Amino acid sequence: EGGHRRYSDEDVQQALKILDWVKKGVPIGQVKSLLERPAPRRANNWQTLQQAMLQKLQEGKIESLRQIIYDAGREYPRPELVTNVLRPLRSQISANVAAAMTLREILDGILIAYTSFCLEGDKKAPGDNILISGWHLNDPCEIWLEALTRTGQGHRIDILPVLSLIPFCPG
Repeated sequence: EGGHRRYSDEDVQQALKILDWVKKGVPIGQVKSLLERPAPRRANNWQTLQQAMLQKLQEGKIESLRQIIYDAGREYPRPELVTNVLRPLRSQISANVAAAMTLREILDGILIAYTSFCLEGDKKAPGDNILISGWHLNDPCEIWLEALTRTGQGHRIDILPVLSLIPFCPG
């Protein structure tokens, strides 16, 4: 077809898995054996929930995705939700391709808004004050996911944005 190749969704997903393994430092020679091993069965419907979120995101049904995330945050412990659903979902759409980057930015915006909602709710209750900050973060959403894992545990959490940590250096 004139030098153009067409890739299926499965091909793209496999390429994203390969990139994810390589980013994690796995030598390229070991990736094939990792791809060939059976996918682990996940308890508590984590995989189903992750796929439902991905489908809503890909269909552009942002309000539906937002509702699924808020409902899941009430139904499941937040640390497990972050570990078993949200981080794997973000990894699944981490390709350096414009379409995937756009989907990731949309998802990150929803996750940051949800985390902010949870943090505000925690501030209404008594608890210890905690400040979360990060240095040299490659992923600015990661600090928000980390804060989300700590919500609902009797802490009043504030996040120090990454940009405020950069010292001011006039030109």
